[in-house]
Amino acid sequence: MDPAQRFADAWRARCGLRPLDHPTFSGVSSVWRVELHPAQGDDVAVTVTDLDAGGFVEVRALDRAGRDHAMIDAGLTPWTRPLPEVLPRVWEAAVTAEGLSAMQSRMPRLPLHSEAPGADGMVVHHEARVEGVHHRFASWSPSPVRAPLHYAFVLALCDLAVRAVPESGAVIHPLARYLR
Repeated sequence: MDPAQRFADAWRARCGLRPLDHPTFSGVSSVWRVELHPAQGDDVAVTVTDLDAGGFVEVRALDRAGRDHAMIDAGLTPWTRPLPEVLPRVWEAAVTAEGLSAMQSRMPRLPLHSEAPGADGMVVHHEARVEGVHHRFASWSPSPVRAPLHYAFVLALCDLAVRAVPESGAVIHPLARYLR
């Protein structure tokens, strides 16, 4: 397995993110997720679940120490010093059917292609399960000019998260500098 995938898997495990095909999501009409891994700052995942009559949003964040743990877990660093245990910060909130509909109206049509990664920006993993079809793709610091569809996906989920759980803005707002 390539190092980027090993890190992503280790980070998801550290963060407690369940795969979108996990039984937790069975019976769910649609679910969208974006994982944001900036060069500096907290790593953040936003998951939005549509339950037809409304849904919920979940935001999970791990700070730099959490990223270091994931690097160790993935075998990507020779560090052997013990690090203090880090747990993800988690925010959850219910979302109305109208809120979900507004978010969906801003989402690009899927599937989207993956973009080549860059350096010193933000790696973004996009994932969705819509009408039984699973989509996965990646981008690097998507912007309205360079990657408008990837940018729209990120913005739709993050805007809904901050509206539903204003406290999550503390970890989501600093990421805006990577989306220009």
